[in-house]
Amino acid sequence: MRTRTGALPQRHSHASNNDATSKRGSAAKEHSHRKFFCETCQHKWTSIEGKVIFHFRLPRNDVHGVVRVRTFKQACAICISPSNIVMVEPSWYEDEREVVLSRLKKRIRKIYYDAPMHRAVGNNDNSRRAQMGAPHRQDLCEACRLGVCAETNQPF
Repeated sequence: MRTRTGALPQRHSHASNNDATSKRGSAAKEHSHRKFFCETCQHKWTSIEGKVIFHFRLPRNDVHGVVRVRTFKQACAICISPSNIVMVEPSWYEDEREVVLSRLKKRIRKIYYDAPMHRAVGNNDNSRRAQMGAPHRQDLCEACRLGVCAETNQPF
């Protein structure tokens, strides 16, 4: 990450060697509107709670950090049967991806560079509107099966 002048900011060194953050990095669990398309039956749907986990770290003596992304699939409600579960990879809505990545950048700046995290002021008129009539189905949610979905109240 570079500052506006192009220089790398000073690394924040508040973590001690015993701190789990300094040894293993950090993680952030996010959710956003995600779209799904089942190639088997052509069924399309949107989830307002599409889960994604970012694992990030900035190794000592290195100016480049590492970010790993883990997305979670959902089973197609049309194709599911006791003998067949079709898991579908999510894709991003462009605007949702930008919002999630912006929040991730703010977190990284706060953790590693002690930069303040500013909250957005006002209403986001560009936010996607969704009317979800169906309840969360844990049997279709890969994140629930792995115990990382907020709907199951289990930590990641």
